[in-house]
Amino acid sequence: MPVWIRGYDGYLGENGFLRMDGRGVASFSAGGGGTVNCQAPGSEGAWEQFEIVEHADGTVNIASVAFPSVFLRMDGRGVTSFSEGGGGTVNCQYTAGPWETFTLTTVDPGGTGGIFVNIESVAFPNVFLRMLFDGNGGPNGSGTVNCQYTAYGLSARFFLQPVGPVDMGIVPDVINLSPSSAQAAIESTGFEYSQADNQIVGNFTPYVEAQNPGGWTSALLGSTVEVTIAVPVPPAKSIAVDLSRPETSGIERTIQLTITDATTSDPISGATAKVFANPGPVKATGTTDQSGKVTLTYPGCFKVVAVKNIIRKIEVSCRLEVSMPGYPDVNTGTPIP
Repeated sequence: MPVWIRGYDGYLGENGFLRMDGRGVASFSAGGGGTVNCQAPGSEGAWEQFEIVEHADGTVNIASVAFPSVFLRMDGRGVTSFSEGGGGTVNCQYTAGPWETFTLTTVDPGGTGGIFVNIESVAFPNVFLRMLFDGNGGPNGSGTVNCQYTAYGLSARFFLQPVGPVDMGIVPDVINLSPSSAQAAIESTGFEYSQADNQIVGNFTPYVEAQNPGGWTSALLGSTVEVTIAVPVPPAKSIAVDLSRPETSGIERTIQLTITDATTSDPISGATAKVFANPGPVKATGTTDQSGKVTLTYPGCFKVVAVKNIIRKIEVSCRLEVSMPGYPDVNTGTPIP
């Protein structure tokens, strides 16, 4: 959508238009070319119309409507401190590179068919577009357009106003609504819905905790209202293991496990339990039934030791591991008979 770029501070309060004369700018030139200055209200035309070309990283190029492939260029070399009259050079460039790339910072949502912004160079950080209209204009334009270090002063503030009739609407207030209700309210009033989630520990129904633009503000119909949804973080799951040793026969050992959810105490079916030598390979494995129970029978764990030069085999603890998808493994390294 073409826009007018109007200065905020001008002659006797007049808000002049940014003007770009791109005649002769038909190929890249290291020093740029053409003329960028101001035009008086009432004399604006195609040379005062621009397209804001947006990029995924949030930066923009400012392209002339009247002169295809001609972009606003800012040379901020030497602009390192505030100067009453500004400095640097602003003119035109054929195609866009770093010196033709900017960030727009909204300083006032406007609410009257446009927004107030500062226009900062990407190539020259903290260097901003500056415009001072002298109240004249005419066929060749007039006034001053150059650079300013920092966005101090009204001459570094601009009003971006869509060209032609503008359909505005009032953004609904959707704070504390559910995501589905917020989406319905936003889309029914002519805006686009965009959602971002913010996870918060707690037990609640998801709701809108923030929106941009805010409720009851004026905005261009068809523009996007982004909402932030507060989403509860599920409590961390954990497994509880109840172990009993019903019998022993020779070197065989039998244990019975009951596996439950540590929070709800519900039995967990399908959990895998394994007994290992300590250290050593798996001695037994099993899967819990619908009641969360499993019985494992395995040869006991022994090791050979020398006591007063006599070789003996003594029983030592085995190792138990319990795992279940969706839960962290438990009892890893826990000794059992």
